[in-house]
Amino acid sequence: MSQSASVEIILGIDPGLTCTGWGVVRKQGSKLVYVDSGKLRTKASEPMAERHCNCRNRSP
Repeated sequence: MSQSASVEIILGIDPGLTCTGWGVVRKQGSKLVYVDSGKLRTKASEPMAERHCNCRNRSP
């Protein structure tokens, strides 16, 4: 009888006003594996509400 280790997907977010970073890792047992990462940039000259909409409406 084999027992498989559980797998977790972990999302890390580094919030910022003009640049928000994110990263995803997969944890299986004691092993962490890089999945993906990126950043969302907005213009500091735009009003805050407009910057929030821009981040929300972006597609990959």
